[in-house]
Amino acid sequence: MIIASFVLTVTVAQDLPCPGDMLGLEKGSAWMGKSRPKYGEDQVHPVEVHVEDYCIDALPFPGRKGDYWLEDGLEAGSVRRFEAILAAYERRLCTAEELLWATASGPANFAFITGRAPPIHCEPNSSWGDMKALGAHVGCVNAWGVRDVNVSSAWVRASREMDEARGASRSRDYVILGGTNRSDTFYAPTNFGLHAHDPGDIAYFDDQVRVCADPGAGMEAQWQLFREAAALQGTFEGAMRWFERHGLGAGALDVLEEPFLYIRDDG
Repeated sequence: MIIASFVLTVTVAQDLPCPGDMLGLEKGSAWMGKSRPKYGEDQVHPVEVHVEDYCIDALPFPGRKGDYWLEDGLEAGSVRRFEAILAAYERRLCTAEELLWATASGPANFAFITGRAPPIHCEPNSSWGDMKALGAHVGCVNAWGVRDVNVSSAWVRASREMDEARGASRSRDYVILGGTNRSDTFYAPTNFGLHAHDPGDIAYFDDQVRVCADPGAGMEAQWQLFREAAALQGTFEGAMRWFERHGLGAGALDVLEEPFLYIRDDG
């Protein structure tokens, strides 16, 4: 409890100029991660993590309480395409360090959202049609207000430091950080899970996104329209196609257009 109190005092900064309902987290440094032989390089081995002041969505994308998880997940070949769309709205993918810092409560280095034991208060269902809306599990939140962790993992900008620490066989621009609500994954099923997919692999539903931004980011009205459109589309692919049709000039009626037809491929 002493550690958690220290973290809350030192690293939560609600006065940072973060857009909308994003959380503001202050810069900090700590040794983070944990090694278990079972997971090899598919985990964050202990490494010194440094973050600057940043903003992060409390919930996974689309990021609004009551929205549903996007049905398709994001696949490796489309991550750069999605990041370019985020940049148009002055948002971005979180770095590996930023997401780890937010979900593991920084220096507390928690393996799970509220501590070291698997959460029993987060989403118990792993199939898309059975999962509740974002934010529905009120106990699935850490001391900083980060919600719905240990439900799905998230694409992040890769870190050379983490790659070197885990002895990765190749470097990548993007990796997937975090565990899911399943314990049978080949990567660590905790905040320290770290794995990757290649372009051409199918999209996995549990590879989602949590959006970050730099303090002072704007475009709030346009971003809210895009989030609403993404939620109604129900998929990352639909959201990207919607943006490619309408861009930043979209109007309120554009969000209501017919969703892209997505056919699941679960391999």
